[in-house]
Amino acid sequence: MKRIKKLILPLTASAFALLLAACQSPIEQKEISYIPDSYWTLMQDKLKTVKNLNLKGRIGIQNPQGRMSANYIYNLKNESYSLELISSLGSQIGKLTADKDKAMLIVNGKVYTSHDGEALIKEIYGLSLPVNNLKDIMLGIPQGMALKDASGKYQSAVIAGFLVEYQKFADFNDYALPTDYQISNEDTLLKVRLNEVLTIN
Repeated sequence: MKRIKKLILPLTASAFALLLAACQSPIEQKEISYIPDSYWTLMQDKLKTVKNLNLKGRIGIQNPQGRMSANYIYNLKNESYSLELISSLGSQIGKLTADKDKAMLIVNGKVYTSHDGEALIKEIYGLSLPVNNLKDIMLGIPQGMALKDASGKYQSAVIAGFLVEYQKFADFNDYALPTDYQISNEDTLLKVRLNEVLTIN
């Protein structure tokens, strides 16, 4: 009964914002068919200016301890980001929120804090994940030792001990983003699929 009563309470501003986000339509995904000279150079310069990002997709993780897969929601707002993993049944596996000064991880209602997102993931899950570099990886503009093809598109890069390999890109409202790629090191393999782009600017 208490739960039913809570449902009929007026929506707070934050709840209303979440409702609007849930109803937001994804940006149409298009194939990149025509690539003029300097396309990727200009695109990469454009992607470096992105400050707001809302992505949804699927991630698979393999390591010596086993394997798992989950849906993900990645949000970026200026220098702050969040990464939420959700099971196929819709339950939250964990949510990491971080900025340049601190990080917070919520798992099963418990809150863990640290100065660094990667250190927090390693401490709680025992996983090595390059979460501090996710923005550049997900935008397809990895920093570090990188390999490009003849057109200037990134094919792979080594970032903080991880090998990032891009397989496919698509156009989302005139932004070319990687839709299929994998991230690996000596004991961990992540396969990432981008399904929806809700915000990019």
